[in-house]
Amino acid sequence: MSSIKGGASKSGLTLVRGLQKRGIEIVAACPAEGSLSSALRKDGIKVETFGYEWAYPYFERSSKGVLKFLPKLIRDRRRNRKALRRMMDFAQEFKPDIIHTNSGVADIGLRLARRLGLPHVSHFREFGWKDCSAVMWHERRMRSYPLQHGIAIGKDILKWHTRTGDDNILIYNGIVNKGDSRICPHKESYILYVGALFKEKGIEDLLEAYSRIDADLRKKHPLKIAGSTVDRRYMDYLADLTNRLGISEDVDWLGERNDINDLMYKAKALVVPSHNEAFGRIVVEGIINGCLVIGRDKAGIKEQFDNGLELTSEEIGLRFNTIEELSDILTQIGHSETYSPDNTSTMIALGQKTVENLYSIEQYVSSVADFYQKIRFSSQARFR
Repeated sequence: MSSIKGGASKSGLTLVRGLQKRGIEIVAACPAEGSLSSALRKDGIKVETFGYEWAYPYFERSSKGVLKFLPKLIRDRRRNRKALRRMMDFAQEFKPDIIHTNSGVADIGLRLARRLGLPHVSHFREFGWKDCSAVMWHERRMRSYPLQHGIAIGKDILKWHTRTGDDNILIYNGIVNKGDSRICPHKESYILYVGALFKEKGIEDLLEAYSRIDADLRKKHPLKIAGSTVDRRYMDYLADLTNRLGISEDVDWLGERNDINDLMYKAKALVVPSHNEAFGRIVVEGIINGCLVIGRDKAGIKEQFDNGLELTSEEIGLRFNTIEELSDILTQIGHSETYSPDNTSTMIALGQKTVENLYSIEQYVSSVADFYQKIRFSSQARFR
């Protein structure tokens, strides 16, 4: 990832910064120059760019997508072969002890580790096909490599990528420092969506649910959508969908924004409708910023809500499973005093207690550093 906007890049950047503070020497191998490489260099972290791609291209779920897949695969394989040769030359000079790939959809780090006979860590931040239209056939090569290890960011992700004998562990992302949480005393009336715009994120379900609430209620509670997509045709489809649903005047397409935290801070509610969210980082970020979170009761979102319920014995967000349930919640938020800022303050406070306990940056970095130590000792024992 060359951009810092995605959840994987944010979490990877947090990890690299924390490991560097612990005295671990790091070289970040980025695919291209961008906001991520700039942020890393600003922190004094050595960065090299190699021009690599995912193990397999993003798969557009259409007939045209099928036809495009093979040419893109051939193109990306050429780029990755070239990148691997450059990485080999660089690694001979840097002499790393461990190669850590920040996302499971890439295999360039695995290929390098196999060439050098080094331990490799895959950071599984996604399911693959279920949540980001990425095929992950390279997992077979992972399992055949004796020095392969994995970190999963959620329980469902751990189960999805683990087979008997796999050396994979659960480490939650670190998102918050103690004292980061805040609550806005004067909320605005809008409903907020934050994230990439593609079908698996549930954006169509949100638009459908929003269209079912009263027109007057929509006027008082506009829907703001902060996010973008690489698929221009899908963006056109969503625009057409809002027109067909009769809600185009009530939906504000914000595009990519740099003020996401402030948007959450002021929003009446944040909707996270993703069908297969790996971790639910956006849930945690919403809670940190004092936002009432409405989330699909599935996968990583469900896990975050369940963790809160287990820790505090109370719900830390509003759950839904169907479009009808989401529409009912949006209606209640608009009409009922049940979800006024005063009445939701306890739920938000319990959520903030949960995230500060479970998703601290210090705990995240410490757990990964300990895992590195375990890997190094096991690798040394293997070759004695």
